[in-house]
Order: sequence, then C-alpha cells, then structure tokens
Amino acid sequence: MKKIAISLGMVFIFVISIFAMSVNDAKIKAKLIAEFLHLGRVTVAQSLKKYKINDPNIGYKGFKCDWFIQEINKKFKKKTGIDIIAGTSKEKLPEGTMDILKTLLAGSKKVCEDNQVLINTPGIGFKGFIPASYGRQLGDYFKAKTGITLKQTTLPSTLRNTYNRPDDFEIQVLKDMISGKYKKGEIVAKKVGDKLRLMRPIYIKKACLPCHGTPKGAIDIAGRKKEGYKLGDLRGAISVTIPLK
Repeated sequence: MKKIAISLGMVFIFVISIFAMSVNDAKIKAKLIAEFLHLGRVTVAQSLKKYKINDPNIGYKGFKCDWFIQEINKKFKKKTGIDIIAGTSKEKLPEGTMDILKTLLAGSKKVCEDNQVLINTPGIGFKGFIPASYGRQLGDYFKAKTGITLKQTTLPSTLRNTYNRPDDFEIQVLKDMISGKYKKGEIVAKKVGDKLRLMRPIYIKKACLPCHGTPKGAIDIAGRKKEGYKLGDLRGAISVTIPLK
C-alpha cells in the first residue's frame, strides 16, 4: 500500500485562532470533533479484532498507522462529506475547521505510532489500546495543539479512570440523557459562559460487552469489574469544550 504522508501544513506547531468565534460556528466545529472521535473509537474497536491486537501468541500484528488514518478518514468522509486527507468538503466550513480536523487526524496517527511497540510485543495479552485509551491520548494531544478540550466521560458511579471524571455540567447532561429529557442519540450543545459545551452520547455496542457487559462484577481482560451494561445502554458521552474568545 502506498505510504501516506499527511500533509497538514504546520499542524504540529500551529495554534488555532478561535478569537471571537460565533456560537453557531463553534457548534459546527464541536459536532465534527465529536464525530471524528466517535469514528476513531469505532476504528480502534474494529482493529482489535481485525489485527488480533490482544493475542499474546503473535508478535508483529501488521496494524499500520497509515491504514488506521485512512480508515478513519474514509468513515469520516462517508458520514460528513469531508475528506480530511485531501482537504476538501462538500459544504462550506467555518474558518479553521479543516485545520482542526487535520490536527485530529495527525493526533490519531501519533497515538497509533506511540502504541506500536506494545501492540507488537509477544507474550502480553491485553495491550491497553482500546477506544477509551485512544480517546484519552488523542484528547491530550488535541488540547495541547488547539486549546479545545476533548474527552470521554461518564457518571462518577461508573467511572473507570479519573481523567474521564465529569464536571457539574457533564453530570447534569448525562442524568438528563438517562431520564429521557433528550431523545436517544441527541447531541446537546449549549453556550456556558464564554465556552461552547457539547455532549455526544456513547451507547453500548456489541464490541463493548466483553469489558462492560455481564455478569456485573466479573473481571474483564483489563482487570476491571464489568458494569453489567446491556446492548444499547448509555455508557457516557464524548464531551467537547471550545472557548469562544
């Protein structure tokens, strides 16, 4: 396969200007950021099975980072009409949006590269390269480059890692999602002070059940206790916070 060099301009050193961003533009950007992370998580989940990443009997898995970003880009283009690698979009985007998306793609490649040694180490079962860890690492990279917060969160009662701890706004939105205030799948976006806050729900899918399903309290491959979720249950949400000035 032809190796792809992601030409992202000065993505590793550029700082996105979001001075006096309109609320509407911020909502568009936040929705696309959340969609990107969602599709990146899906691609990680698919990769676990496709490349047998947690098989301790295999050394080199053949899980290539160029394939990984190609696959995310393909999914994202199909869903949004935006080709990040080509830098094209069917619809006009707010200023700076493509730079944001290129930063996410570059961050995804770096997360993949940073995990290669462990992924390809034989004799180790669970490699820790899962949708949640991908999201955390990408979020750290993305915030350092842009100042935009991107995280995955859930209620404190089902929290596995402290870096996903919800704030008051996130707790309330999650409770409202569970109570039925919002329709299933509805994205919540609100201006809070001088920030745009967005929450995109995450639901339990088949690939989630081995770690988060039943029986409740059983130990999963990561050494954590299963929560007892069932297919379609709300696990948490992708949370995006964009400063408006």
